Amino acid sequence: MSVLQNLSRNMFIIAKQVEKEAKDAMVKTVLKCHENLVQDPRNNNGIGTPRDTGFAANNWLVSLNKPGEGTPNAASSSTVESGIHVVFDWKFGDVVHVTNNVPYINRLNYGHSTQAPAGFIERAVENAITDTQIKVRTV
Repeated sequence: MSVLQNLSRNMFIIAKQVEKEAKDAMVKTVLKCHENLVQDPRNNNGIGTPRDTGFAANNWLVSLNKPGEGTPNAASSSTVESGIHVVFDWKFGDVVHVTNNVPYINRLNYGHSTQAPAGFIERAVENAITDTQIKVRTV
Protein backbone atom coordinates (compact mmCIF):
# COMPACT_ATOMS: atom_id res chain seq x y z
CA MET A 1 0.00 0.00 0.00
CA SER A 2 1.41 3.38 -0.92
CA VAL A 3 2.07 6.07 1.66
CA LEU A 4 -0.73 8.23 0.22
CA GLN A 5 -3.22 5.36 0.32
CA ASN A 6 -2.27 4.61 3.91
CA LEU A 7 -2.59 8.29 4.86
CA SER A 8 -5.98 8.50 3.14
CA ARG A 9 -7.22 5.38 4.94
CA ASN A 10 -6.02 6.70 8.31
CA MET A 11 -7.66 10.09 7.72
CA PHE A 12 -10.92 8.36 6.84
CA ILE A 13 -10.78 6.31 10.06
CA ILE A 14 -10.06 9.43 12.12
CA ALA A 15 -12.90 11.35 10.42
CA LYS A 16 -15.37 8.56 11.21
CA GLN A 17 -14.21 8.49 14.83
CA VAL A 18 -14.60 12.28 15.15
CA GLU A 19 -18.06 12.07 13.57
CA LYS A 20 -19.11 9.35 16.02
CA GLU A 21 -17.78 11.26 19.03
CA ALA A 22 -19.48 14.47 17.89
CA LYS A 23 -22.79 12.64 17.46
CA ASP A 24 -22.44 11.02 20.87
CA ALA A 25 -21.80 14.42 22.49
CA MET A 26 -24.76 15.98 20.68
CA VAL A 27 -27.09 13.14 21.68
CA LYS A 28 -25.96 13.34 25.31
CA THR A 29 -26.50 17.10 25.32
CA VAL A 30 -30.02 16.91 23.87
CA LEU A 31 -31.05 14.08 26.20
CA LYS A 32 -29.70 15.98 29.23
CA CYS A 33 -31.41 19.18 28.07
CA HIS A 34 -34.73 17.36 27.72
CA GLU A 35 -34.24 15.68 31.08
CA ASN A 36 -33.56 19.07 32.69
CA LEU A 37 -36.63 20.66 31.13
CA VAL A 38 -39.09 17.96 32.19
CA GLN A 39 -37.83 17.93 35.79
CA ASP A 40 -39.79 19.47 38.65
CA PRO A 41 -37.73 22.54 39.58
CA ARG A 42 -38.70 22.13 43.23
CA ASN A 43 -36.69 18.90 43.30
CA ASN A 44 -33.87 19.90 40.93
CA ASN A 45 -32.26 23.10 42.27
CA GLY A 46 -34.62 25.32 40.29
CA ILE A 47 -33.91 23.63 36.95
CA GLY A 48 -37.02 22.38 35.23
CA THR A 49 -40.41 23.51 34.01
CA PRO A 50 -42.71 24.91 36.69
CA ARG A 51 -45.82 22.83 37.07
CA ASP A 52 -49.36 23.09 38.19
CA THR A 53 -50.96 20.36 36.09
CA GLY A 54 -47.71 19.22 34.43
CA PHE A 55 -49.01 20.11 30.95
CA ALA A 56 -46.14 22.50 30.13
CA ALA A 57 -43.47 20.16 31.50
CA ASN A 58 -44.85 17.26 29.46
CA ASN A 59 -44.90 19.18 26.18
CA TRP A 60 -41.19 19.45 25.41
CA LEU A 61 -40.83 18.11 21.86
CA VAL A 62 -37.56 17.02 20.26
CA SER A 63 -37.46 17.05 16.47
CA LEU A 64 -35.01 17.23 13.58
CA ASN A 65 -34.80 20.03 11.01
CA LYS A 66 -38.05 21.74 11.98
CA PRO A 67 -39.66 22.73 15.27
CA GLY A 68 -42.05 20.24 16.81
CA GLU A 69 -45.68 21.05 16.15
CA GLY A 70 -48.72 21.10 18.36
CA THR A 71 -49.16 20.28 22.00
CA PRO A 72 -49.63 16.58 22.52
CA ASN A 73 -52.32 15.84 25.03
CA ALA A 74 -49.56 14.60 27.28
CA ALA A 75 -50.82 13.09 30.47
CA SER A 76 -47.26 12.24 31.45
CA SER A 77 -43.72 12.81 30.29
CA SER A 78 -43.63 9.28 28.86
CA THR A 79 -45.86 10.51 26.00
CA VAL A 80 -43.21 12.99 24.91
CA GLU A 81 -40.23 10.79 25.81
CA SER A 82 -41.45 8.26 23.28
CA GLY A 83 -40.70 10.88 20.59
CA ILE A 84 -37.23 11.80 21.81
CA HIS A 85 -35.74 8.83 19.95
CA VAL A 86 -35.47 11.02 16.82
CA VAL A 87 -32.26 12.47 18.26
CA PHE A 88 -30.54 9.15 17.54
CA ASP A 89 -31.26 9.68 13.81
CA TRP A 90 -29.24 12.93 13.79
CA LYS A 91 -26.49 13.30 11.21
CA PHE A 92 -24.19 16.18 10.28
CA GLY A 93 -26.20 18.99 8.73
CA ASP A 94 -29.34 18.24 10.76
CA VAL A 95 -30.69 20.80 13.20
CA VAL A 96 -32.13 19.58 16.51
CA HIS A 97 -35.12 21.50 17.86
CA VAL A 98 -36.34 21.30 21.45
CA THR A 99 -39.72 23.00 21.35
CA ASN A 100 -42.59 23.71 23.71
CA ASN A 101 -45.74 25.08 22.07
CA VAL A 102 -47.76 25.59 25.25
CA PRO A 103 -49.09 29.16 24.91
CA TYR A 104 -47.80 30.26 28.31
CA ILE A 105 -44.29 28.77 28.18
CA ASN A 106 -42.67 32.19 27.65
CA ARG A 107 -44.44 33.61 30.71
CA LEU A 108 -43.13 30.71 32.78
CA ASN A 109 -39.62 31.32 31.42
CA TYR A 110 -39.89 35.03 32.28
CA GLY A 111 -40.46 34.10 35.93
CA HIS A 112 -44.26 34.00 36.20
CA SER A 113 -44.02 31.01 38.56
CA THR A 114 -42.21 31.05 41.88
CA GLN A 115 -41.18 27.40 41.34
CA ALA A 116 -38.34 28.27 38.96
CA PRO A 117 -36.40 31.46 38.37
CA ALA A 118 -36.70 33.47 35.17
CA GLY A 119 -34.57 31.94 32.43
CA PHE A 120 -35.09 28.32 33.47
CA ILE A 121 -34.99 27.23 29.82
CA GLU A 122 -31.62 28.86 29.25
CA ARG A 123 -30.30 27.39 32.51
CA ALA A 124 -31.46 23.90 31.49
CA VAL A 125 -29.65 24.20 28.14
CA GLU A 126 -26.48 25.65 29.70
CA ASN A 127 -26.48 22.91 32.33
CA ALA A 128 -26.80 20.23 29.64
CA ILE A 129 -23.95 21.69 27.59
CA THR A 130 -21.70 22.00 30.65
CA ASP A 131 -22.54 18.47 31.78
CA THR A 132 -21.65 17.06 28.36
CA GLN A 133 -18.41 19.08 28.16
CA ILE A 134 -17.32 17.72 31.53
CA LYS A 135 -18.11 14.14 30.48
CA VAL A 136 -16.32 14.52 27.14
CA ARG A 137 -13.19 15.93 28.80
CA THR A 138 -13.00 13.05 31.27
CA VAL A 139 -13.27 10.34 28.64
